[in-house]
Amino acid sequence: MRTFVTGSTGLLGNNLVRILLQAGHEVWALARSKEKARRELGDTAARIVVGNIRNVPEFAYDLKGIDVVFHTAAYFREYYNPGDHSKIIELTNVRSTLELAQAAHAMGVGKMIHTSSAGTVGLQPDGSPGDEQTPPWPGTKKNLYLQSKGRAEQLLREFSREKAFFMASALPSWMWGPHEGDRPQVASSFSTRSRTSCLQCSRQVARRLWMHAMWLRACFVLRKSGAPESATSSAAALPSWLTSS
Repeated sequence: MRTFVTGSTGLLGNNLVRILLQAGHEVWALARSKEKARRELGDTAARIVVGNIRNVPEFAYDLKGIDVVFHTAAYFREYYNPGDHSKIIELTNVRSTLELAQAAHAMGVGKMIHTSSAGTVGLQPDGSPGDEQTPPWPGTKKNLYLQSKGRAEQLLREFSREKAFFMASALPSWMWGPHEGDRPQVASSFSTRSRTSCLQCSRQVARRLWMHAMWLRACFVLRKSGAPESATSSAAALPSWLTSS
């Protein structure tokens, strides 16, 4: 299977690229910086595509021949810095995401997996877990990032129905694992002793909580895509319903 991963040098994208390659799939990895891509993915067989998710036309042709697009790129960490980020969030997380889906469909891509956020789904009135039809978490109204994910979800659903284009979304609430790239360590504000202890713990946890398992389970459970129930237990390889045409 030929795959295309956006946000390939980020935490999720980096791990996803590696898991796809380990599973025997070909990977085209989108990155804004060739130098960073070489630094982060130089030890892999991923084919680097230099491009910016905010300018889909510049790399759209590279989607030709791709079977599945995994969209992990987003304007996220930067949002929590001071300043007004509304315009760039809308461009990156909403407009460019829809343009990516449109380009993928136009180039004959079979499926697209979009990374959204658990914040787009709230609880049922009785406090039980929600689903795709449940109104968003109330805190979304105060968070531009979550608002952008909600708008993107709506546009992608409409596009999927209109074009009969397979779309699935993963809704993570938190990601933690190896290959964090330029991200600062979570424990950076602690003392040296505490930081060392925390990082030792993180390495132990990371060996058990494989990123691809988190990704796949989110895809399995959070979308009504007709996936077999037994597939949710598999964390070692991509499911056949995703890799089939």
